[in-house]
Amino acid sequence: MAVLGDLEHRIMEVLWNADGPMSVRDVHDVLLADGKIAYTTVMTVLDRLAKKNVVSRHQESRAWIYRPARSKAQFMAGELGQVLNEAGSDRCEVLAALVPTLDPSELGALASALDRAASSFRSGRRGPVPAGSPASPDEDAALVEESGKGADESTAPVVAAGLEGGAVLEGGAVPEAGRVPVVGAEPVDVDRG
Repeated sequence: MAVLGDLEHRIMEVLWNADGPMSVRDVHDVLLADGKIAYTTVMTVLDRLAKKNVVSRHQESRAWIYRPARSKAQFMAGELGQVLNEAGSDRCEVLAALVPTLDPSELGALASALDRAASSFRSGRRGPVPAGSPASPDEDAALVEESGKGADESTAPVVAAGLEGGAVLEGGAVPEAGRVPVVGAEPVDVDRG
């Protein structure tokens, strides 16, 4: 896991917010706005980030040019993935514990991503699910019919929670609209407005 120190994080924020690749001097100039920092310190930290594969670099003339190896979202997802791997069999509980910290727009975005993932999973596709390919409500209904379980069975662990099409539980059950079950807790009310 590439845990970032405070200065590493500040430098990565500069790179993630930049319009393109940056030299050590460019990064140093941005950081100077926040206070005094040595050019050699910035150079050393960027070198360390390159060795951790957090940034990529190439040389132009005598200057090293840096850019993030991954977007901020990709980097953070990788870090979160490492944490979830360490959680082992408690992965679902760890993820479910994060749900109450999300605001309604974040819940909506998460629901859409989960709908796409559930749809992809049901169709046999694996890997990243492109945005704009939501799960079909007809597929959800067919899954519930096949399972023989009703919408009131909301005690099974969440496999995928899609707010628009309901939450798909282990075995295919779909809880009542507007309620998303959280493992080990009461269902969470979700404002869809």
